[in-house]
Amino acid sequence: MSSQESLSHYRVLARKYRPNFFKEVVGQYPFVEMIQNALSQPKIPGGILLTGTRGIGKTTLARLIAKTLTCHKLDNQRSISPLEPCGLCASCQSCSLDTHLDIQEIDAASHTGVDDIRGLLESCHYRSLSGASYRVYIIDEVHMLSKSAFNALLKTLEEPPLHVSFIFATTEAHKIPKTIISRCQQFYLRRLEDQELKSYLKTICLKENISCQDAVYDLLVQHAEGSIRDAFSLLERAILLAGKELKESVIRKMLGLPQYAQVHETLRLLGKQDISALLVHVQQLYYEGVDPRRLLEQIAQGLYRIVLEQFSARNRSQEDWASLTSYFGISDITALWQCIVQGFEELEKSMFPFISLEMLLIRMAHMKSLPNLEHILDVWSGHALSQAQISDSNVQSDSSDKKSDRKKRWPVKKIFVTFFIF
Repeated sequence: MSSQESLSHYRVLARKYRPNFFKEVVGQYPFVEMIQNALSQPKIPGGILLTGTRGIGKTTLARLIAKTLTCHKLDNQRSISPLEPCGLCASCQSCSLDTHLDIQEIDAASHTGVDDIRGLLESCHYRSLSGASYRVYIIDEVHMLSKSAFNALLKTLEEPPLHVSFIFATTEAHKIPKTIISRCQQFYLRRLEDQELKSYLKTICLKENISCQDAVYDLLVQHAEGSIRDAFSLLERAILLAGKELKESVIRKMLGLPQYAQVHETLRLLGKQDISALLVHVQQLYYEGVDPRRLLEQIAQGLYRIVLEQFSARNRSQEDWASLTSYFGISDITALWQCIVQGFEELEKSMFPFISLEMLLIRMAHMKSLPNLEHILDVWSGHALSQAQISDSNVQSDSSDKKSDRKKRWPVKKIFVTFFIF
């Protein structure tokens, strides 16, 4: 095969490792078990709504359900637990190639109108073209449909033909009319936990013969935020940059992140309130290509690690965050955290993100000099105690003065009448 042919046949990792069977799905065990039970009994709802954040497998699971429903050996497969598509029949093969005649998948983002849905509904009344038991309609990003398109779906979705199943997928379930949701069986897909995603990435790297430091997995998982597709995308970027050997320092530069030692030094200078050295240090990071928002994220992560060192035995990292605990008490960290939360909003709106970051760090350094709530309460308590020790004679003199003042004041009614007449 020539190099040109190999390039034309390249598939991104997300498509290359897309599950072909339920057992290959990662991180969605409760949902997969429920679907397999529904398919094997069979108790298949006319409408299935898959909801969840981006890149966690909604479309993949919708296609797996469709593949199982149209499998020519479905009746035989029901005797096997857990239920899986055979993967060998003509129906399963055409489904893997996205050429199945009885599985129609549309993108609601580009087919939003009522005419698109009417055309789909008209085909529901025809029997299977491939000899399968079901015809399956997958509507991705269903929340993008127009109001009239949703209304057109209502009757058919409430009483669908026995051989028809609708599968909807969306990231924004709150935009779907309740009349549609009430006619569907809704399943919530969750984000993958860090350890699940990390273990899965290790498996992929082993299959792709990629050498990867453990810290690199942690960075990829942290920035993927529980999304398999995002994790694959980040991994491919890393491979394009560093080849088959992925090192933490290279990946940090790719992500615009400072090195661990640089974050540690930033927090140390912040804790010492050495503003001059802090600004010089941050400016150097900016010249090295560190993104201001990424630096602020790493500062927040560092403060969180310091809290874990002080109060928790879980998730302690190998880095030396414990050496910074002497600079930050819990009251300092909570105040700085609130400042960081507000700082993210400022960076998003600012025309000069780096200058905004510098001003934010100056503010954070000065916050340690401000009195905390406990000190303010102590001062207030002492002041109240001294006031309570005033002699009775002074209290009596004050009360007599108040009586004389009342005589000099105008009555409220008189003031109101005078103002009204004027």
